[in-house]
Amino acid sequence: MLTLDELSQAVAAYRSGRMSLEEFENWFEDNSSGAYAVPELSDACASVDTAFSQYYFDHIEENALKMELANAVRPFSQPAAVSTRSVQMGDIRKP
Repeated sequence: MLTLDELSQAVAAYRSGRMSLEEFENWFEDNSSGAYAVPELSDACASVDTAFSQYYFDHIEENALKMELANAVRPFSQPAAVSTRSVQMGDIRKP
């Protein structure tokens, strides 16, 4: 079953040129069919489909497609871990 991480990695591979548009499109078609039934994946996959629709029917350029795909998966990707520890003034070292 497709995961958000796999989808994000595939978009990144396409955007960086490690995967052609045809390869990405075939990969997405092969891997996303069951994803629409999974709540965590359905919105991300629908966003990728929307980006493809814009490319094929609105005739956006391929660079614009790459940006749309990045924007399609970004809201669903897990953010990097961020420390929420508060910093106290005594923690800051003076030179």
